[in-house]
Amino acid sequence: MDLSIPVSILIPVYNEEKHIELLLDSCIIQNVREIFVGDNCSTDATENICREYAERYPCIRYTRHSENRGPSANFWYLLKNSSCDYVAVTGGHDFYISKDHFKKLFTLCKANPGASGAYSPAKYFGGDNNVTGGYDYYYAQYLESDDPFERIKGLMGNLTDGTILYGLYKKKNILGIGEATNYGGVTDLLWLGYHLLDGKLLYAPDIAFGRRMFERTAAQKYDWYNEVYGTDDFPGFWLKQAMTLVKMLDAGPDKTQLLRIMAMRKYEEIRALYDSRYDSQE
Repeated sequence: MDLSIPVSILIPVYNEEKHIELLLDSCIIQNVREIFVGDNCSTDATENICREYAERYPCIRYTRHSENRGPSANFWYLLKNSSCDYVAVTGGHDFYISKDHFKKLFTLCKANPGASGAYSPAKYFGGDNNVTGGYDYYYAQYLESDDPFERIKGLMGNLTDGTILYGLYKKKNILGIGEATNYGGVTDLLWLGYHLLDGKLLYAPDIAFGRRMFERTAAQKYDWYNEVYGTDDFPGFWLKQAMTLVKMLDAGPDKTQLLRIMAMRKYEEIRALYDSRYDSQE
């Protein structure tokens, strides 16, 4: 009998030789059914490290693409070919702090079958594993509302830290996002909002996800967004997906207008930062 937790951890990677071992070690002790690594044709030692781990641990699947397909295509490949109904995605430089991270998230989801997923606070680390900060989701109660409008409003009005994406989610909902976006780039807002249309997102405050935060200038950050989302205008892309989410909710004229106003205000903030990205440093 397979006693592993029926969860797939998806790891799209490119040149992560410095941090990938720590991540894989933190995944192995979770006792999940599948750890699925998609290598975007790394040019460093990532391939050798991953193949060695895959030989030692049957739960690890490793695929190396023949060329760099970009981060979005790599992720969708992993998702479509994963084997479990619940999935989590992580960067190749992040890691799980608690050995029972997925036991707690999965237990929370199974105890609340109407929920779309579960997530934890974030603890930030620098490149040398030094703690640099963290984030607690003070607005978690909105994401657990019985009212989909309140969930979406709470998300749109408060979302700043995207670590929540690294929680545990129903695979079917993420596939639905892919179909809605032709399997392209998906903003944090649409990813989470699509889940919230289906059900609550549950908070597990007693564990934390270890997220490695690299210093980037404003120009580097937004250029990276353009690469990930396949656009040369990230703010416009964000607004389009925000309006798509509002349309999906279909909350009636008054509530829809409120969400549109909230989206436009957020868009204006993003646009101002984006347009000044080469004039400022973070």
